[in-house]
Amino acid sequence: MAADLKLTVRWLVEKKKPDGKVFGYWYKAKNVRIAQYDGRNAFKVWGIFLPGDRVRIMITDGNHDGGNNANNRPPDNDPYITQGVLDDEWNRLYPPAQWK
Repeated sequence: MAADLKLTVRWLVEKKKPDGKVFGYWYKAKNVRIAQYDGRNAFKVWGIFLPGDRVRIMITDGNHDGGNNANNRPPDNDPYITQGVLDDEWNRLYPPAQWK
């Protein structure tokens, strides 16, 4: 695996407004780093979406003691967690529907 593999992650979040209406908003996290993994034992790619509009991408590799175990919530100080922000471009180009 390349040591500095990074990607951009976009996701849709439903947020409830004070008036009770629910709207969807696109979020984006740039330069999301992927932790080292054993490519010979790589299984699946997981997007872990955390409170506060944060995301971590991991590739499970069978090392349950390492940081790539999708069954374990990453600690808040995990260096591979990236803060997401509202994606103004996608919210303009692909406006999500309003839900009730």
